Amino acid sequence: SLWRNQQLVGKTEEVLVEGPAKKGDRFTGKTRGYRNALFDGDERLIGQLVQLKVDRATASSIYGDLVLAGVDID
Repeated sequence: SLWRNQQLVGKTEEVLVEGPAKKGDRFTGKTRGYRNALFDGDERLIGQLVQLKVDRATASSIYGDLVLAGVDID
């Protein structure tokens, strides 16, 4: 729900990167709570757990920027 997702704004969530979003040039993933997450990313991150700093939310998804410390993209 919108209220529940808005509670995550300003927080960092762990996200499993699933792949490119259906629309636009973002990537999509799921949080441990099965929330949809959208963010700028790279296909080398697919299948990895990343940290997402949430900056906005809708009823269906959260949006944010990746915190890339410790992520292996080689």
